Amino acid sequence: MLYEEVVLLVSHINFLTHGLRKVFTEREVKKRSRMLERCAEYHSHIIRIALEVNELHKNITGHMVLAWAVSIGCIINQFMSMYKPVGAIVYLSAYMISLSCFVVSGQLLQSQSVSIADELYCIPWYLGTIEEQKTVMFMIMRAQIPLTLSAKPFGNYKYSLYVTVVKTAYSYATMLQNKT
Repeated sequence: MLYEEVVLLVSHINFLTHGLRKVFTEREVKKRSRMLERCAEYHSHIIRIALEVNELHKNITGHMVLAWAVSIGCIINQFMSMYKPVGAIVYLSAYMISLSCFVVSGQLLQSQSVSIADELYCIPWYLGTIEEQKTVMFMIMRAQIPLTLSAKPFGNYKYSLYVTVVKTAYSYATMLQNKT
């Protein structure tokens, strides 16, 4: 479900960047100012939605990170001890795929949200009025802060968290192998 929410946010971001490209092709100043104002409001709306999605998921899914690490470590231990290895591979695959969905979602949201700043910088905003230039500057400043999905209390969902979970799972697996 988180992946679908992030894909929806990314489609909103793509729609915003498409609208931003069209703003400064408009020659009429009033119409251009209204278009830019709508884009700024839409950008704020996207940020609000992303913060709400993060708030809804961070307390629930964050603790799953520890459960994933422990579970994956136990499954690796089961596989290495050759006790039902086919079942272990199936469960290991399921855990890795579910972790991947969360991590890819977080990384996608983070990279796409920062791309708004790049898009804003590339449009000819310097040709606009002083008010339009200020609006674009504020939008650039806000877009440089990436939107993230928190895995409270373990950090944010991104590729480095995936590596951390796999390393932790391997540590658990080696510890279990040494104990059994």
